[in-house]
Amino acid sequence: GNAQPEKNQEKIKKPLDKIWQDIKQPGSNIDDEINELAECAISVAGRIALQNENLQQPYFAGILVKDAEMAAITMGDGCAYLYRDDVLYPLTNDDFPLKPIDFAGKPVEGLDVYCAGVAGTVRYSNIAQLQLDDCLIVCNRELMEALSQREVLRMLYEAEDQADAAGMIITEAAAKLPGTPMQFMIGFV
Repeated sequence: GNAQPEKNQEKIKKPLDKIWQDIKQPGSNIDDEINELAECAISVAGRIALQNENLQQPYFAGILVKDAEMAAITMGDGCAYLYRDDVLYPLTNDDFPLKPIDFAGKPVEGLDVYCAGVAGTVRYSNIAQLQLDDCLIVCNRELMEALSQREVLRMLYEAEDQADAAGMIITEAAAKLPGTPMQFMIGFV
């Protein structure tokens, strides 16, 4: 609704460029950068207010990876997950409820081991060590609501690679909730 969308894009791009430059600096560590990512999230998504039914609320989901460690920040309807050993672990305490199960439906202990807490409207993960074949996912909650946890796990299990997984998941979600804005990003380690 703003008459100057390019000005808004530049305003959003600036904190994203800053975090991108900061993480590349020698001597920077993920402990310091997670706070910078939180500031970036607030700059990009703004201060989230009470929800209005007719207006899509801003959201943010971001994951930092540095020196075989990762940390995540989410705001609003943003979700961040770690797919490891056929389990979808939430990285932050979002509003989409996950059952403590793996792809086969077997119970899993410590599903929320990566969730750290909340400061204001920003949700933080713990800093975690990455392992070979880990898969990092960011999306919006609408995508998770369109599918079930089991459907997402099935598609991640069946996919040949990350492009195949992303294509299957976004296509299925869009078919179930046409016209609903959905985003999905996946990256394998």
